[in-house]
Amino acid sequence: MNASRSDSASVTLPRIRTLFGLGDIGPLDAEANSNKNFSGSGASSASNKIVGTLTVTVKDVLPNGNLRVIGEKQIGTNREVQYLRFYGVVNPNDIRAGNTVQSSRVADARIEYRGKGAIDSATAMGWLSRFFLTVLPF
Repeated sequence: MNASRSDSASVTLPRIRTLFGLGDIGPLDAEANSNKNFSGSGASSASNKIVGTLTVTVKDVLPNGNLRVIGEKQIGTNREVQYLRFYGVVNPNDIRAGNTVQSSRVADARIEYRGKGAIDSATAMGWLSRFFLTVLPF
C-alpha cells in the first residue's frame, strides 16, 4: 500500500502604506510547502480443515417447525485451546438415522473456529496495525 500527499501555497501582497504615512510595508512574499508519504505492506494467510462430528442442542423451534441448533466443542493441546462453535437451522426432515444431519443441509450455518494461547497471541494483529486500518480510508 502506498499513499502520498503534496500541498503547496504561496501569497504575494503588494506594497501597503501604513497608518498615518509612517512608512510602507511590502511587498510581502510568503510560501508554504508540505509533503507526506506513507508506504506499507502486509500479508495474511490461513488454511484450516475441519473434519469430524459435533453434537448440537435445539435452542429454539421456529414457527415453520425448523430447529435452531447450537453446539460447541473445545479441544486442548500443547497449552492451546481450540474452540469450535456451530449455529444453524435444520429442517427436521433432513435428520437421518443416528440423529445426524449433513452440514450441507444446515441453513444459515455459522461456524466459528478460534484458538486461545501462545499461537493465537502471536498471530493476532498488533494495535498499531489495527489503528492504521481503522484510520486510513483505503
